[in-house]
Amino acid sequence: MHEIAVILQWVGILLLWLYIAGPAVVKFTHRIRTSNAPIVVDDHALSREARAYFDGIDPQLGELGFKRAALLYGEGAVKGLRSYSAIYTHAQRGQLAQLHVIHSSMQIKRASEFSTVSADGLIVETSNAKIVPTFSPVVQHKKLYAPTVQDVRLLHSLHAAREARYLKPSVERFLPSPGTEAGLSALATSLELWWQTDAGFYRRDVQPGVYLMTWTGAYLMSWKQLFPVHQILAWQQRRQAHQELSDAMQTPMTPSSPVRITHHVPFQVSEGFPVIFPD
Repeated sequence: MHEIAVILQWVGILLLWLYIAGPAVVKFTHRIRTSNAPIVVDDHALSREARAYFDGIDPQLGELGFKRAALLYGEGAVKGLRSYSAIYTHAQRGQLAQLHVIHSSMQIKRASEFSTVSADGLIVETSNAKIVPTFSPVVQHKKLYAPTVQDVRLLHSLHAAREARYLKPSVERFLPSPGTEAGLSALATSLELWWQTDAGFYRRDVQPGVYLMTWTGAYLMSWKQLFPVHQILAWQQRRQAHQELSDAMQTPMTPSSPVRITHHVPFQVSEGFPVIFPD
């Protein structure tokens, strides 16, 4: 009985650390630096893993009508992470595609995603990244993670079905002006931070371009990565992805006609706050 009591005591200490002390440590150590924006690079600056991933998917995106617009490298926004991204545009359908390879000390993650930005501020995004999101959900950001859909053509079909469900055909689609596609990464980061700051998960530091977690963000985001919350969220995510993929496959897709494109950013960037929605 004494041994069992000791084991339970250590289990209790471990849980106390994971659920109480752990998030507190994260709160004081985690930060995002928007000043460390990704830079444009060429093929020679890619890591071996990034080049192999991009070259393997590039022909499939070409068959779908996408054209590569930029290659980006980022380091320092989050400590310990290096990222490589390839940005593609589809001028007729007003869609964006991005390929990501993220290096950390523990592993290398690869992901493909499609996104469509409506001129009224609604964003539809479909990704096969193998993650469980920890940010606060945002109503105007219809994002789906479908990690089992690694075929980029099937992922695009799923995105097209979701796009047809959420976006109004009469509203223009936003694409960056040719040659400015590299700025998408900084805009997306600013927009996400605006949402998370508004939700109370982050706050601006006195140091310009630095964002820190709030107590709410530290605890809720940390708990989403711990048992059993992480497993429950992962199960819900797989269930949603499976249902949406099933619906997409059962709904006959009609050939899409060209959509109206705008190069006017539907979000305004200012020094006072990173992103402000238009009135």
